[in-house]
Order: sequence, then structure tokens, then C-alpha cells
Amino acid sequence: MSGTVTSARHDVTEPDDRKVLEPELSARRFELVAERVLPSVDGFPSASEIGVGSYLERFAKEPSFDAISVDLRQALELVEDLLSEMFGVGLSASSPEQRDAVLQRFADIPIPSIRRRFQLLVQVSIAGYFCHPIHGGNRNGDGWKAFGIRIDRRPVSKGSHHG
Repeated sequence: MSGTVTSARHDVTEPDDRKVLEPELSARRFELVAERVLPSVDGFPSASEIGVGSYLERFAKEPSFDAISVDLRQALELVEDLLSEMFGVGLSASSPEQRDAVLQRFADIPIPSIRRRFQLLVQVSIAGYFCHPIHGGNRNGDGWKAFGIRIDRRPVSKGSHHG
């Protein structure tokens, strides 16, 4: 479904194609957004410092991630579109303050499918920040260390769970 959201200042067109993410190209773009979702504050590392892009890159290659990948790619495209409309810049050239303003605008769009994409950006950022490092994010367990969580050095295999 495609539609246009009109606000006092901006029109936002909801993307409707179902192409999935290209992992390598999207990882850095995602990190630029995720570092504003989870910025470096009071000694806590930012999402980009933790390596959430690596988490995204790894999971974007999994067939089971395809449905999420489509929505995440569309969310990143919407961030790019809003940056262009609001500031005349692309994501890689944008400042942290510009990305903050765009994310606030994105969060305020009242269309449920677009809100879901914003929530997905937040959820994947958090997942990459706190996942076990075997999954590509939380580099060296730094997300855990920042919160004083002891790092379990036991080997973890894909699909195993700790109680």
C-alpha cells in the first residue's frame, strides 16, 4: 500500500516496493541512524561504536530476515528522503542534529505502517547493542560492560539459549 502523509511542512510518501536490504551497503547507513537512537552518553558507547551495523549486515543475509529487511530498508529510505527534503543532504553527509530532527519527524508520522518502521529501527538498534557478540553486534560485550554486566566467556552456538 502506498500513500502520502502531509504535515504543515513536509510530504512523506510511503514506499511500497518489497526489495530487501543489501547488507554491506546498508550497514553503515543503519549505524548512522542507530547512533542517534543510542548515542554515546555518560561513558556509554554509541550504537555505532558497539557495531550494530555488523549485526544488521549479518542478519540481513539470513532468509528468515527478509520480511524485516524490507521494512528496515524502507525505513532507511524514508530517513534519506526526509533528510533530503528537510536539509538538502543525504544520510552520509548529515549532522547528528539533522538526523535527530529527522528521527523526531519520522516518529511523529501518524500512519501505522510508517510508525512500525520507525519502531523497527529502534528495536533493531537495541537488539544489535545488547545481543551476544556472536551475532555481530555488541562488539567485545561493550554494551553489557557499560551496564556492569559480567561477560559470559563460555562458547555460545547459534540457536542455544541461556537460562
